[in-house]
Amino acid sequence: MIETMSAAAVQPEWVGSFADDRFPLLQWLGGSEFAGVFLTELGDSAQKAVIKLIPADSPDAAARVAAWETATALSHSNLMKVYTHGHCQIDDVPCLY
Repeated sequence: MIETMSAAAVQPEWVGSFADDRFPLLQWLGGSEFAGVFLTELGDSAQKAVIKLIPADSPDAAARVAAWETATALSHSNLMKVYTHGHCQIDDVPCLY
């Protein structure tokens, strides 16, 4: 049972939904009690990417957003590129990505 968020948060059943009306959740890749990761596509190019969703009410949400903002500016061949971050709501669950 997930202790830090509601049982309705970040679920594999969200495949077929959209995050922020622009990132299709194509496939559940995995998750933990704190987050879920889905295969998605970036814009019109249909470039494959992953999107990590966390509940907006997570205790460490502000720290994660700050880290994602910092990571967006980083570029190195050994780092995964962070393209963007934001807020969305899926099935009445507010999330950060």
